[in-house]
Amino acid sequence: MTLPVEPGLQDSGAGGRIEVRGVAGVGVDHAVVERLLHSSDVLERVKLQSLLAVATGARPAAVVAVPAELPEGAQLSVQIEHQFHEHMQGRDQDPYDPLARLLGRAVDRVRKKLLTEIKYKTEALNNIVVENVKKARGYQALRKLVDELGLSLEIEVNRPTIQELYLITGAEQALEVRELGRLRRDLRYASVRNPILHGPPHRRLFPEECSPEFTRLSGRLLGYPDCCIERYSFDQSSVTLSAQERASEQIIQSRAAGEEPDAFAYFAHSFFPCEPRCPQASAAGHRLYQALEGLSARAAETYRRQLDENLELVVAYPELIQEHMAHLKRQAMLAGGGKSGPLA
Repeated sequence: MTLPVEPGLQDSGAGGRIEVRGVAGVGVDHAVVERLLHSSDVLERVKLQSLLAVATGARPAAVVAVPAELPEGAQLSVQIEHQFHEHMQGRDQDPYDPLARLLGRAVDRVRKKLLTEIKYKTEALNNIVVENVKKARGYQALRKLVDELGLSLEIEVNRPTIQELYLITGAEQALEVRELGRLRRDLRYASVRNPILHGPPHRRLFPEECSPEFTRLSGRLLGYPDCCIERYSFDQSSVTLSAQERASEQIIQSRAAGEEPDAFAYFAHSFFPCEPRCPQASAAGHRLYQALEGLSARAAETYRRQLDENLELVVAYPELIQEHMAHLKRQAMLAGGGKSGPLA
């Protein structure tokens, strides 16, 4: 069974590729789209707001955070934490092979001498994350779909427990992703050397979020409107309201004034428009909706519901950030042997 060629599509005939009108020069294999839409191994929002958004050209790039944005993300997080504890206790070597266990501990002792304690723990945690993510069914399904859709993948390590998968279409974007990673590392290194002792927690944990250079490069790579990028950059440099707090408050005030925000302005998960009815952000949402509508009416309907979910997520973000900060603190203590602070 193949997807019908709905209004807004042009069937190219050979090869089973279809062209989405209004998205210049981008062909999408409808058999791949059908498999993607019916897959239970990829989150619905990742299918539409990331994979198909980039594949249709509605967005230049998208980023998926793993393991969090895998269907088995919660289970993986628990598994990773358990394995890390086992590793630090020296219980992860084969219990039935005394020699392997002895050699494993000897190697660990040497590595601990060569690395600082925090770097050793960070490296160990990162290795455990990578091994678990690689084996995850959701990750394997995602990698396969990336290939089938003709996309490319660049991987950046945000934190030891967070891998960022950038879905891109060309070599130029790959260079931009690598530049983002380099810039992030430089900013975090500078933050460690000259720590910020006051202000909101995000300024200490994620110093790159306060860098106009970083936020502009990241925002444009992901297809965010310039007006929204500039407002986000301004907010993140502020010592009063963060971008998340500002965006949440805008929606609350807009509704209090009897004006409902434009859900299409919240076109991507965890995106914060400069205002609840930003025309440029709304246009991006309509562009993706039309591209999806051309591929599948069901996909378009699902995306329309996701827009409302994105909007409500922004309302709830300040509370979610508090929970996330508490989680990061626990992770920092996990890697730092009881010491609080950001992971190296």
